[in-house]
Amino acid sequence: MSSPPQSHSSYVIIGRSKLADELRKMVAIASSTDQPVLITGETGSGKEFIAQAIHFNSSRASYPFISIHCSSLPEELAENELFGENLTSLDRQQPPARQKGKWLEATGGSLFFDEIEELKPSLQSKILRLFDQSKKDLSHKAIRIIASNKGNLEKEMHQGHFRKELFFRLNVIRIRVPSLRERKEDITDFVHYFISKYSKDNPKHISKKALEVLLRYHWPGNIRELENLIIRLCLTLQKRTIDPLDIDLPFVNRFESNEMEHLFNLPLPKALEELEQMFIQKALAECPTRSAAAKKLGIVRPLLYAKLRKYDIR
Repeated sequence: MSSPPQSHSSYVIIGRSKLADELRKMVAIASSTDQPVLITGETGSGKEFIAQAIHFNSSRASYPFISIHCSSLPEELAENELFGENLTSLDRQQPPARQKGKWLEATGGSLFFDEIEELKPSLQSKILRLFDQSKKDLSHKAIRIIASNKGNLEKEMHQGHFRKELFFRLNVIRIRVPSLRERKEDITDFVHYFISKYSKDNPKHISKKALEVLLRYHWPGNIRELENLIIRLCLTLQKRTIDPLDIDLPFVNRFESNEMEHLFNLPLPKALEELEQMFIQKALAECPTRSAAAKKLGIVRPLLYAKLRKYDIR
């Protein structure tokens, strides 16, 4: 599918870590040339975003960016998908129609092969044809090829699952996208960016303790998992502040997490205060009104208001 024209500011690399700086540097290098790019990284780490950043910050920005998701490309339809096909009209009085292939759609722009390691060997030879055709086309209509993989492409090549010729054609500029757990110092920036992006109609902010929960999590789904969590919180929470109990992450048992463990190291009065805050925050998140939250907690509404003021819960 093609992407609509975007401003360069739409594809800014988020984060202040050394890894984010290196990523920005490599995107700038790749954007300044038409050479093939191979982007590696785990699922959800943002490989397609990096491909788009390269395209929309290059001289091809006004031309299409076309994505092909190789894992969902049927072998028997691959050639038609790439190069187009003749379709016979249901109305026999009409001449046969021509379905555009992705190659033609990407004219002058960039063709992105997502998870290229998923291509069958027979399909890989067809991709080599694209390289040959692009090399012969020296006009402004030539296509820039970008690919991504989530595994070990060299291993796949040595095992005979991936063609050496294709690997060497792709492996000109290589960009590794780090996992989110490798760049945890960037999580705060991502959280604030996503909250700003997805809560425009109902502005929200995140508490310090909730942010600490996100910083401790190992993020197996990477940036995509974090973004989906923030979208869910922005859509479902009826209060303004995102608190620890609002965050529902897989692989996390709250009674085994550091968040709960630290309560047992506090003096009893302090631990009871923190536990009370957690109960209040949970009730506010689950109930449509503060009156309903007070009823769920088994206290009168004026007492709930007093506790909200005491704990500075908004």
